[in-house]
Amino acid sequence: MMFKFTAVIKLLDDGNYELYFPAIRGIRIKGFSIPEILEEGERALRGYLEERMGLGEDIPRDIKFLPINTEESDEIIITKIVVFIDEGGTLTA
Repeated sequence: MMFKFTAVIKLLDDGNYELYFPAIRGIRIKGFSIPEILEEGERALRGYLEERMGLGEDIPRDIKFLPINTEESDEIIITKIVVFIDEGGTLTA
């Protein structure tokens, strides 16, 4: 099974980046580079999904529409982060 969530990456005023998932509240990650923040974002998403599944809770659906204010940042990247689950229920990259 595959889970795919939209991630938004913004360049902050201090030169760092921030990543968040619009469909999942509470995950906001800051980092020095895009590769670093993508890796941390995948790790955070995996942990979130593992916790929800372990508690038997529903997994939220990804967003279908994303309004973006382009005046908030000089650089905005929108991407999808994908996490797979094998048949045994184990999350894999």
